Amino acid sequence: MPQPQDQNSFYPWYFKGIIAEKKRDVPKANEYFSEALKRAEYSYQKKIVTIHQQKVARISGNSSEQEKLLKKNIADNPKNPHVHGNYASYLMKQARYTEAVKYWQRAIELGSYRHAEEQLEEAKRLEKNN
Repeated sequence: MPQPQDQNSFYPWYFKGIIAEKKRDVPKANEYFSEALKRAEYSYQKKIVTIHQQKVARISGNSSEQEKLLKKNIADNPKNPHVHGNYASYLMKQARYTEAVKYWQRAIELGSYRHAEEQLEEAKRLEKNN
C-alpha cells in the first residue's frame, strides 16, 4: 500500500516542481520550488532548488531572474566550482566573454573541471574577436 506523502517534507514539493518544470508550467514550478525551499534542511537541497528555479527563469525568458539565481548559488556555495561554471556558461550565452573568463578561471581554481578548462579557452578566443 502506498505511503501518504508528508507535506512538510522537502521532497514532495521538490519533485512536484521538477514535474511542473518539465511541463513548462512556470507558475506551478515556481510555487512548488518556493515551498520546497521553505522545507529545505540542507545546503545541497537549497542549491538544487535554486538550479531548478534558474531553469524555470530561463524557460520563462526572465534573464535577470536567471542571472540573480546563478549569482545566489555562487554566494551560497562559493567553493563549488560547478556553480561558477554554470554562471560562466550563462555569461557565454550572453556574449559577455570577459566576465565569463573570470568565472571559468575561478571554477578551475576551485577544483579539477575539464569542461571549464575547455570553455576558458573558447571564452578567451571569443573575447579577442569582439
